[in-house]
Amino acid sequence: VGDGTLEMGVGFGAYWPGMIDVGIIESGLATAWANYGQALYFWYGKGFGDLVREAYAEHNVHYICPEFGSDYELLTKGPVSSLDDMKGLKIRATASTAAILEKFDIATVYLPPEELYVSLATGVIDGVIYGGAFDYENLKLQEVASYYTKILLLNPGYVDNHFVNMDAWNALPEDLQRIVEIATWYLADDFHRFAEVGNYETLGKELFATASLPPEDGARLVAASQDAWDEEAAKSPR
Repeated sequence: VGDGTLEMGVGFGAYWPGMIDVGIIESGLATAWANYGQALYFWYGKGFGDLVREAYAEHNVHYICPEFGSDYELLTKGPVSSLDDMKGLKIRATASTAAILEKFDIATVYLPPEELYVSLATGVIDGVIYGGAFDYENLKLQEVASYYTKILLLNPGYVDNHFVNMDAWNALPEDLQRIVEIATWYLADDFHRFAEVGNYETLGKELFATASLPPEDGARLVAASQDAWDEEAAKSPR
């Protein structure tokens, strides 16, 4: 998008942390927020959105808006009810989540969503952190992994993004820029509501055996996330 090959895109900041120095935070770093309202406040009330837009502009990209997802929990082939249960497992995770799990000697690997079913079925991985129950049902992962554990790292647990080539954006008159912004915001908010409703409906079908990490493990994750925040802060002068 930056070089104009495409005019507009939808992505995920943790896919390009080498280019966007706040990309991992943008995509959702553990304990940044606990609900949708807090996420919006972090983005707009505390000014994080301005930092993100500045970072993308350096690559000739105009950042339109974030698209907040919903639940971001663990799905495994065997039961998990503690962090200790995850040791010895290989978990699919993006960079922002892997940074936390690896502090507990939990092995992680990144795989694209289209490879999750086969990787679970063949034992290449033991579990995934990709989304919520609704996302897992859509990928039919309940056929190969049926244990759903709430890890309570972040909710909304992932943040996609909408962006456009800067030259294409600047070529639009202000009224059309505003129309694009409003339409994109509506799309992003509609997706969040769609994912939230979908998770409740999927969990109601009892496709998965559900569990939650205990409070003491939650406290350990919070403590570990502070180190990750310091590490991410050191990557950027922003």
